[in-house]
Amino acid sequence: MLVSVALALPADAGGATLSVRSDPPLLPRFDRGIRDYVDRCRTGGRVRLRVASPPGTTVAVDGRPRSGAFRTRRRLDPGQQLRFSVRTLGGSRTYHVRCLPPDFPKWTFRRSGRPFAGFYILTPSPWVAIWDSHGVPVWWMRAGIPVAQDAKLLRDGTIGWFTAPNSYLGPADFEIHRFDGSLVTTVGTRSGLLDSHDIQRLRGGDYLLIAYRQRPQKVDMSWCGGPSDATVFDEEIQRVRPGRRAPVWTWSSRDHIALSETARWCGVSRYLALPDGTMAYDLVHINSVQLVGHSLIASMRHTDSVYRIGYPSGRIVWKLGGTRTARSLRIVGDRFGSTDFGGQHTARQLDDGSVTLHDNGIMRGRPPRAVRYRIDEKARKATLVEEISHPAAASSFCCGSAEKLADAGWLVSWGGTPAVTEFGPSGARRFSLHFARGQYSYRVFPIPRGRVSRHALRGGMDAMNPR
Repeated sequence: MLVSVALALPADAGGATLSVRSDPPLLPRFDRGIRDYVDRCRTGGRVRLRVASPPGTTVAVDGRPRSGAFRTRRRLDPGQQLRFSVRTLGGSRTYHVRCLPPDFPKWTFRRSGRPFAGFYILTPSPWVAIWDSHGVPVWWMRAGIPVAQDAKLLRDGTIGWFTAPNSYLGPADFEIHRFDGSLVTTVGTRSGLLDSHDIQRLRGGDYLLIAYRQRPQKVDMSWCGGPSDATVFDEEIQRVRPGRRAPVWTWSSRDHIALSETARWCGVSRYLALPDGTMAYDLVHINSVQLVGHSLIASMRHTDSVYRIGYPSGRIVWKLGGTRTARSLRIVGDRFGSTDFGGQHTARQLDDGSVTLHDNGIMRGRPPRAVRYRIDEKARKATLVEEISHPAAASSFCCGSAEKLADAGWLVSWGGTPAVTEFGPSGARRFSLHFARGQYSYRVFPIPRGRVSRHALRGGMDAMNPR
């Protein structure tokens, strides 16, 4: 199918338009302000262009300038690109069209304002991909195994993500790649099984990560309807240093979180499958960690709580949400304060001391929301200061992120749903990206403008997919 697109030229072209028709069709529709496009090609397939240019305009496809009306074909395999330049009396512009693999996830994108970031990293498994602010994927790699999640840009300009056969016991690896696809290194635990839910690269090169540790003794879980000799997994937070075999520091949930704090999830948390067929409990399920000064912020889904943990002391300073303990904060100003969170994800402390998180609302009968609380440690209270939701996210069974942007907007991946949304400071939607049914991204990671160039991303794709 040939799809017509038109480019309005500058005034010195007499108000004429350039017509470009393509098969497969360009995504998005052609716009003179958008430089990067994709189409869906098959291996060994051809991209057909039909061009009609007005007087004074030349179009060069892969470097061959022509004028007037012409047709051309180019053979492109998935990942490869063609370029075409449009030259008028007012100057020249170059456009890039890259072939998507046929099984790359489908999506829609609606932009209603200027997005905050230049690019966004998403992981619709098994893909890791970078979308630009026009909703165009400009870089991607496919993981060799089913799960790819928690992708992020690292300080040295490399990109890392978890790969695992499943989202729990794995075994998982955190892979770090250059944009040309070459593997820099992998990061793992010093003991236990790497948990693929979060990792933080610290200044100086250390990593903060999460590990599953099977408790050597059986545990009596009959108090919540389970067996009296249950197999359970605790979680450890480890600070590891490249080249050092032992962790620099560890913290275990076994030493600090009571079984009673996991009561609401007890009936559904026995899902870890061991090689011998034994089903084990995932007691606390840590899904985010953050080192802030002399404290750690950790989200534990199966306690419906966020904890501030002293570093390096390991003592719990406060607990936000979940079963009340001596360290719990009182929640103020939140209409859901009596039931608080439902399997929340991605808790982060901001520079002003407030805490953001993605509250999934799991088993609470309500949709997910992005929330921010002001923490008053002396008064032992947490006051809700911001809350935002999205009508396309009616429920959330897992995952999710809610990031407060530097301009006071929000960027949210609505956990387990196809929706990713950015909001401005006023709450107005700046863009919505929706995957096709059944696809979602565990988190969304913004790349600030100027941090990575289009040239670097295009170059990386060309290195992986040369013509």
